[in-house]
Amino acid sequence: MRIQVTEETHNRVVWEVDTSLARIEIGLLVSMAVCLALLIILPSPGLLGWLAIAIVVMGAPTAAILLALTTPLREQGLVERTPEGGVVRFEQRWMFQRKPVVWESSLEDVAGFSVEQQTFAENKSRAQTLARLWVFLPPEDAEQQPRMPLTNWLEVNVVQALGESVTHVARCPLLPFPADEF
Repeated sequence: MRIQVTEETHNRVVWEVDTSLARIEIGLLVSMAVCLALLIILPSPGLLGWLAIAIVVMGAPTAAILLALTTPLREQGLVERTPEGGVVRFEQRWMFQRKPVVWESSLEDVAGFSVEQQTFAENKSRAQTLARLWVFLPPEDAEQQPRMPLTNWLEVNVVQALGESVTHVARCPLLPFPADEF
């Protein structure tokens, strides 16, 4: 996933995340077509050949459907301060939905923003630290403060820079992330 700040002024920040889902889906379908073409070209692929072709032909569409159901095509966020108040907006476009999924709140309802960092271990010798940006709303009760993620897991420095830009525009603090789980 790649995040890009598309507009940044003293009263407006707009960012967009490209998930590259369309290219991944096309690659999966091409791999399936290549396996089917090999099946036609090769007279007798043998037991291992049949097994490999069956795995790709059944696995590629399954992976394509799972990716389409769990990964948005594009995400876009906006924080804008206006004389009337302002808005925080987060929009996701999905492959199988015509209308985008939109979350929006007035800037007056925002208590602050926070950057959550977490280390993900791929194996014992390699770990990667990623971050995501959250918006906090005023607490409805004393126990839990409502929050909404504005980005998915991305590189720490990019999310930190976006968090600083957003807090500057919104004139809200960059809060420390709470230790409890969401």
